[in-house]
Amino acid sequence: MPSLAAEDAVNQYLIEHHEVCLEEVLADAVDGRAHQSLAEFVQVTAACLDRSRDEDGALTEVYEGVLTVQGVRYAWRAAFYTDLDSERFIADLVQFQPLDWRARVRLVQ
Repeated sequence: MPSLAAEDAVNQYLIEHHEVCLEEVLADAVDGRAHQSLAEFVQVTAACLDRSRDEDGALTEVYEGVLTVQGVRYAWRAAFYTDLDSERFIADLVQFQPLDWRARVRLVQ
């Protein structure tokens, strides 16, 4: 069985454990919002690198940041597209890769 790409594995984890997808988490970060129910498990930063308007008035923005899920950090960069109805979505997830990981052992008596 082939292994999942990092973004697919994180997306699957978020959906199965927190009922939210990766795109929602990143879009919220870009908007400066965070899911309060995820605060203990997920942290995300976002910084705008570039912004441009299309001829039709739609907005394209490139953001990058770091997403931390259960102690594993992922660098991400994505192009977001906002249409004329103010609907925002990821047009292209350019980069999504683990930066590091740390094993944690929880001892229960």
